[in-house]
Amino acid sequence: MIRSDGLFDLQVNGFAGVDFNDSAITPARLDVALAAMRATGVTLCLPP
Repeated sequence: MIRSDGLFDLQVNGFAGVDFNDSAITPARLDVALAAMRATGVTLCLPP
């Protein structure tokens, strides 16, 4: 059995109001989204 420390979101376009497809996204906004994902149990993601 393979175990994971968290969830893996295989296709995420944004989170917490942050659109990963926005050409004006900043590293700070990306950090906000990733921190929010982490708080819900997502430990890995594959953004576009």
